[in-house]
Amino acid sequence: MEPLILISPDKNSIIKIDKGELISFLKNKEELIHQKGQPGWRNSDTEMFPVIGPTDANNFLVSTPKGDAIQDQHGLLRELTYSFMENGAYFAVFQKEYNANSSIKNSKFPKKSPREKLFWPYDFRFKNHTNYQTIP
Repeated sequence: MEPLILISPDKNSIIKIDKGELISFLKNKEELIHQKGQPGWRNSDTEMFPVIGPTDANNFLVSTPKGDAIQDQHGLLRELTYSFMENGAYFAVFQKEYNANSSIKNSKFPKKSPREKLFWPYDFRFKNHTNYQTIP
């Protein structure tokens, strides 16, 4: 799928979404999103779930009422792929879905993390709704 482009009704803002990831937001021709490839910036979006912050001090283990999970810094949401759901003139909807205890490849392994796989003991669905809304 080609990147999806949304243009605001007043034509002053342009959003570009690639595979569910917001990669560009131009407002009056000024780019407001950090671009991939810049030092220290792997993604344009900041998706942190179900963990926000470092986990290395606890050997990457996170305790939950359903048992321990292996999580890297900022969780595993970033590792999942979006599915396209729908779009209109001024909106787009993408979704990521996770089944409890599914093993997910950790893209930080082995350079930045000793954990090759991540998992979480709960199911979840994450919907990304991107839309323009006129605010008076």
